[in-house]
Amino acid sequence: GKGDYEDIVQINGAYFVLESDGDLHYFEKGNSASYVKYEFEVEKKTEFESLVHYPHERRLVLITKDHRLEKDAIYAYAFDLVSKRFYSTPYFTISRREIANAAKDVSAVCKPSAAAINPVHNKLFIIASVGKILLQCSLDGKVENAFLINPAQFQQPEGISFASNGDMYISNEGLHGKATLLKFPYNQALVSK
Repeated sequence: GKGDYEDIVQINGAYFVLESDGDLHYFEKGNSASYVKYEFEVEKKTEFESLVHYPHERRLVLITKDHRLEKDAIYAYAFDLVSKRFYSTPYFTISRREIANAAKDVSAVCKPSAAAINPVHNKLFIIASVGKILLQCSLDGKVENAFLINPAQFQQPEGISFASNGDMYISNEGLHGKATLLKFPYNQALVSK
């Protein structure tokens, strides 16, 4: 139906689709009777764009792009895959100061457009079109690295994913040109530096 759908996660042949207001839509492939909508009661004007599966913790993590909360930060909330319930308190928070410190740029901005876990070294990567930045974080949201990305190569990065060998894929929307899908082969030497 109608809605502002932002991200999708597949788990064992079932799908969770994230709506920008935080609601999750669940369905199983080929089984329309399996559809369930999980509504997330969160502060008005909170906008989500990223949905990440944390398999070892059996949860999904929803990451905000924008909100009206007092603190200038990125918020992440969890959805428990066993109880099928949202946690009302943030799973983690990333402050603007943490981002600025990691980027070594006090004016650094990050409004996440996508996120994914690199399965090789188990790090969370968050990419932002607004701010043109890529964050490398621990799974609990501690910023470890921040990389300013080239706007000429990343006109509007809206998706990030990893292959099982660590290769990173970033998709750009084609707002003012052609959409692109960029592949970055995993390099252990670069990660260990």
